[in-house]
This record gives sequence, C-alpha cells and structure tokens, in this order.
Amino acid sequence: MSGRGRIGLPGSLVRKLGRESRGDPAMLAQLVAEATARRWLVSLGVPAWRNPAPPTEGGRYSLILRSGLRIAVSPLRACRWSFDAMAAAKCSFLIVVDLDEEGRGGVPAGYLELADLMAQADPDREVDAAGMRLRPAGGIRNALPAERRPRLSFVLGTLRLLLLGEPEAPPPEKRSRFPQREAVG
Repeated sequence: MSGRGRIGLPGSLVRKLGRESRGDPAMLAQLVAEATARRWLVSLGVPAWRNPAPPTEGGRYSLILRSGLRIAVSPLRACRWSFDAMAAAKCSFLIVVDLDEEGRGGVPAGYLELADLMAQADPDREVDAAGMRLRPAGGIRNALPAERRPRLSFVLGTLRLLLLGEPEAPPPEKRSRFPQREAVG
C-alpha cells in the first residue's frame, strides 16, 4: 500500500467512537483519526494499540507500538499538537489523517517527526498541518521498527499490555533512525 488509500471504519466502530466522544464533534474527529491511523498502520504490517484515555487528557499519546514508541494522531484540519505537547506525551511521530466528509474514515495525509516540529520557531505553537509540508505517508513504514511477523507481534504485544502494562517509551537516541555522531574532542 502506498499510504494514500482510503481507510474506512465499520459502522459499529464509528457508533462506539460516537458514544466515547459524548457528542463532542472535535473529540469524535480525533477518535476517528486515531482509529483510521491504527487500521492503516496494521495494513502496513505495524501492530499498534490505541490509548484508552480520552483525547482531552493532558500528556496523552494516540497510539503505542510494541517497542513502546508512541505516536500522536491528528485530523488534518484540526491539529492540536505542538512540539511541547508531543514531547510531554513522549511521541516520536505525528500522523495526520484527512477525514472524509461522513466522518467514517479517511486518508493518511502524511506524517511529521518530532524533529520537524522542533524546527518551528515556537515550541508551544500548535502545528498547522494543512499548511505544513508533510512527509509522504507511506514513508513512515521505513521509520518504524520492523516486525517480521506482525500477527504474532500483535498477539505478544497484546499479552504484554494486559499482563505488564505499557512499556516505557524508548529514549530519544534509541528512537532515531540515524546513528548519533560522537563528539569531537
């Protein structure tokens, strides 16, 4: 999959998310974006689990991978993430989803890495995802930890979450795909 295919959500899931949102359209859009991003990652062979906390909770990430890597998700036209918010939630990536008119899914529009947000002048300012140059959505597969057996990884990850709770977020140097340069001294 190129990363640009539409991901539709089943009606039962949309109704469940509607109940969770308690009638708040912004919260519903956030939950639909998260469910869409999760299904998209699974289609790429990357098992992911959603955060059970409501989107209104501070310091909340959207998705977690088996490695402990955390991902923020946002609807394209209603991004509420800044560098500071992502750092507080220990997120390494922001996936932006362009939701469809019906609110039943959408298309992954692209993603940003934490370093992309750090390049902004103001770390408190929320990202205008519609106005930023996003990395191509399909490229995120190369930036995430590889899973040789995604289904087995999903089962093991689910068991780990149930028995031991959430894994710690990897330290920043472990999250980087690029080797750290040694200081010249």
